[in-house]
Amino acid sequence: MHHKNDFCRNTTLPASEWAHEKFGTEFLILDGCISTGDTCGPYAHHGYNGIEKETIDKIKAWIKQK
Repeated sequence: MHHKNDFCRNTTLPASEWAHEKFGTEFLILDGCISTGDTCGPYAHHGYNGIEKETIDKIKAWIKQK
């Protein structure tokens, strides 16, 4: 899972794509939310701020299908 606008240097889109390809997992890209403060912090796109329920619902659905 990756947020389309997450610009944290530790969770780059290429790294997420690499993990998806290496492990063969589903790759979800989310969009939307409220981004404030540090780009690597919980109140930015990095923390899925404002779309927590949607994010958790997608994670739960992925777990249930396994």
